Amino acid sequence: MFAQNTALSGKLTKLHSMQAHFSQTIHDAHGRVLDQSEGTMALQRPGKFRWETIKPHQQLVIVSEKVIWIYDKDLAQAVKQKRRSENNSFSPALLLSSTNQKILEDFIITENKKNIFLLKPRKDRELFKKIILQFNQEALQSMTMEDQLGQNTSVQFSNIKLNKPIPEQDFIFKPTHDTEVIDQT
Repeated sequence: MFAQNTALSGKLTKLHSMQAHFSQTIHDAHGRVLDQSEGTMALQRPGKFRWETIKPHQQLVIVSEKVIWIYDKDLAQAVKQKRRSENNSFSPALLLSSTNQKILEDFIITENKKNIFLLKPRKDRELFKKIILQFNQEALQSMTMEDQLGQNTSVQFSNIKLNKPIPEQDFIFKPTHDTEVIDQT
């Protein structure tokens, strides 16, 4: 059924974990820069994800198999949400921690050029209209996403470590006593 996706599926099958630095730029539909940020990320397949923005504001997103935490250090506020199957593509980076089967079910995938893949959601109600993944050999080098309003988010990865052990505590969030927790579970 998904035979045309064997190149991406092959890369994702070999991806058990990834750690990297990232730089992210968001452009409006006219190409103007709306936001720039940088930080670190880690994922462990299936289902574990960490996205820590360091500049310009400190924010942390941690996803486990059951819960999504979004922590804003400046506000001393954390939002706890139940992870549902329908919000697996809530973040294009998060989709990488999903199983291959889930990605193949949720997206129509074409290889535009060698190691460059276009993903279009099968459902129109998704946050992003398209996602482009670019690999250098087996390492994911960049992601570009276009949302329903025409904004483009570009993420460049550097200092990439593939399939190295990641401590379990990197995927656990424990709010401090002075953190306001908004529980939406």
